[in-house]
Amino acid sequence: MVSADRWPFAEPRNCATFITAQVLERLEPILHAVHDENSEWQFIGSTDGTLENAKIIALHEAVELDSSVLQLADMPPGWHALRHSPEEPWKREAMDYAEQTI
Repeated sequence: MVSADRWPFAEPRNCATFITAQVLERLEPILHAVHDENSEWQFIGSTDGTLENAKIIALHEAVELDSSVLQLADMPPGWHALRHSPEEPWKREAMDYAEQTI
């Protein structure tokens, strides 16, 4: 677990974060991470992120579900990161806001 004094994100540990129900229930791994233009985080699995399957958790809870998201702590707002499986590295790119997110 990351200690409070070593928290790498600009947002606080209790920052409201969107996550899909499938990821929260550990049915899917996090494959798509979004740091949107409002500095909000979204974590999505293989099922598309929609309002119907969106849940809200604290950012530190997302880290507890998958510590690899710590690698994205310095990703600027307006960017997202993708991977095909948890074994692959994250690939970051600027967001195309026509893309569907939660």
